[in-house]
Amino acid sequence: MPIVVVVDDRRINLKILSKLAGSLAADIIVHAFADPVEALDWTASNCPDLCITDFKMPVLDGAAFIRRFRAQPDRTYVPVVVVTAFDDARLRRQALEAGADDFLLGPVDPLEFRARVRTLLTLRRQHLLLRGQGVRATVARCRDLVEVLDTVPAMVSATGPDGRYQYVNRTYAAALGVTAERAVGRSPADLLPRDGGARAMALDRRVAARGEPMTPFEEEVEMPDGVCRTLVTLKTPVRDRAGTIVRIVTVSMDVTACARTGDGDKA
Repeated sequence: MPIVVVVDDRRINLKILSKLAGSLAADIIVHAFADPVEALDWTASNCPDLCITDFKMPVLDGAAFIRRFRAQPDRTYVPVVVVTAFDDARLRRQALEAGADDFLLGPVDPLEFRARVRTLLTLRRQHLLLRGQGVRATVARCRDLVEVLDTVPAMVSATGPDGRYQYVNRTYAAALGVTAERAVGRSPADLLPRDGGARAMALDRRVAARGEPMTPFEEEVEMPDGVCRTLVTLKTPVRDRAGTIVRIVTVSMDVTACARTGDGDKA
């Protein structure tokens, strides 16, 4: 489910742009903000797939907003479109230097808007898929390890700084009801029902913030098939050579049968 953030201090423009973005596909989620500071607060813990922003705004103009957005972790490759009523070369240069990817001149033409935004969302999706394939290719250098990960009964996954899956093994993919390839590039919130995905992402952020593995813990998770499973879960951060945390690896064992047996013994 692509996530689009729209920022414009003028309510009528905010409504029009949000409606246009939402019309691109049935599964698009649009988050609209009249205040760019509030938008940055939201994107600090939620990574969108596209950001559409006005340029002339009080308190924080488009260039300042883009710079702060780009400074947030893993926001380098999120497309940013600037919408402005001013066809000004200096303004365009400022926006480009700040990190804008494209421009739309207001009043926005709906056909041009849909064409450009659809293209940028497609490129974003391809980037996520290629990055996920890169992780799998790295793991694939050790085929024995891949075979082990894909055959063990544990659910194994790796999520990046943006909270999206970079890798899932076959056991976890089967539990999610999708192929491993379909899971890559999507987040736990996209695939797990109710608040299970949001809770998993919150735990990943906690591990990343602390920089230490989480002690194995028991949790109840409702899977897409509607069955609530008891899992014993371990989460650990993975760092690159520079010491930066690049992903969180999660390993979960399904102990539902054991838990039910234990409950029966207690009764």
